[in-house]
Amino acid sequence: MCYTGWAVNNLIHDGRSGVTVRDNLVVQEFARRFEARNKSTNCRTLLGVELIGGDRQTAAARVKCVCPKMVQDAAEILESLL
Repeated sequence: MCYTGWAVNNLIHDGRSGVTVRDNLVVQEFARRFEARNKSTNCRTLLGVELIGGDRQTAAARVKCVCPKMVQDAAEILESLL
C-alpha cells in the first residue's frame, strides 16, 4: 500500500482523539477523487510493477515516471479540498 492508501486507512480507522468526523470525510473525499483520477490508491497498481521481489530497474524507472504525476494529482486534490 502506498502512502496515500496508508494515510486514508489510518485516519479513518485508528480512532485517535483529535480526528474529527469532518477530517474523516475530507480524507474519504480525497481518496475518492484520487482514485477517480488514477483508478487506484495502491502503489503496485499505480506503477504496474511489483515493488518487492520484482525487477528493481523496472520498478525504479516506473517510480521516476509515475510518482511525480501522483504527487501533483494529490496536491491539486488537497488544494481543492482546503
